[in-house]
Amino acid sequence: MSQFLLFLFKVLVAIGFISIFVISVVFIRPLRINKLWPRSTLFLKFSYLTYLLVILVFFYYLIFQEKELVDVIDIRRFFMLLGCLFIPNVGMLVRRKMKKWRSRYNYLLGIIHLLVIYYLASLFVMIENYTGPAIYPL
Repeated sequence: MSQFLLFLFKVLVAIGFISIFVISVVFIRPLRINKLWPRSTLFLKFSYLTYLLVILVFFYYLIFQEKELVDVIDIRRFFMLLGCLFIPNVGMLVRRKMKKWRSRYNYLLGIIHLLVIYYLASLFVMIENYTGPAIYPL
């Protein structure tokens, strides 16, 4: 019975994450091109959607992996992970206020999205390669 409940929970979380991604795609409208800043806006939209897909897959992996995360993710990595979660989203919300520097801001935020994707990929590799705490003989 517990295996069935775990499977059901995995399916519900996956449906929730897919719903978040689909709502974001509908809200962002990635193929709608801005007349003033066409390239920077497309770069920003596609980098944000890629970031969102990577972070949702990463958190799905974190929820259901079986390693002890306390040993792998220390307090510094935890706060960096929180920053990876909030800074790009806050940057997307603040973007409307940047009238004069919009094109540069779009490129800067897109580069931040790519850096977060790189950090999450390296954290994923580190978690996958973690074999357990080192035991040193006395």
